[in-house]
Amino acid sequence: MQDPIDFKKDQREYPELNTNWLPWAIVSTLFCCQITGIVSIVFAAMANSNKEVNPEKAAEHNRMARLFFWIGTILGFVIIAVYLGIVIFAISTEEFTRID
Repeated sequence: MQDPIDFKKDQREYPELNTNWLPWAIVSTLFCCQITGIVSIVFAAMANSNKEVNPEKAAEHNRMARLFFWIGTILGFVIIAVYLGIVIFAISTEEFTRID
């Protein structure tokens, strides 16, 4: 008789498996940076599908999903901040607001 798989043991050995990064990856794709968000979605989906078969590989994919989520989120906020800075600078200059 085959021993049942101890999923709690996998969660103790790989605490990264306790967090599902797929919803966060989708949010990052929609609101921040699409390129890194899509990569994060792929890694999160791979982590979810490998969780029961190969927890070590799933933990690695989960770490990569988290990494690309944070890269995309930070990059998205930086791009938004730079864009707003350029717009505010353009509005505040005399050449832009001067009416002849």
